[in-house]
Amino acid sequence: MVRVILLKQRYFIHLCFDGTNYHGWQIQSNAMSVQSIICKTLSTILREEIHLIGAGRTDTGVHAKFYTAHFDCKIFSAKWHENEEMIIFRIKADRFLRNMVRAIVGSLLEVGKNKISLNGFRQIIESKNRTKAGMSVPAKGLFLVDIDY
Repeated sequence: MVRVILLKQRYFIHLCFDGTNYHGWQIQSNAMSVQSIICKTLSTILREEIHLIGAGRTDTGVHAKFYTAHFDCKIFSAKWHENEEMIIFRIKADRFLRNMVRAIVGSLLEVGKNKISLNGFRQIIESKNRTKAGMSVPAKGLFLVDIDY
């Protein structure tokens, strides 16, 4: 059985914005900013407080044709187990993004085939770089089993 506990995954967002009605990127206690609006929106969607880190600052009224920011996600547990007919992978996290589980499973299968080591897998996760992960497995047999708010 392979078990992974409390790993962090970093997610990046790329955006552009019209800064006309905002007091720059960075959160301010006395004014509306781009960062505050995006954090509030992501927190509503993901149902937990999101702390977004931006690539830089802009002043009041400044627009951005391209901007990038990131936030972290924690994988609480991930494990394989067997029953009589199947090998089952279970994962619990504070959120899942597109293709995340399929990429993790693809990378873990490469561990099982001795193409990468467990340490190599950990380095892939810690690098926060999807291009270093194994191929994504097909969604066939993938189930969302439970949601806990």
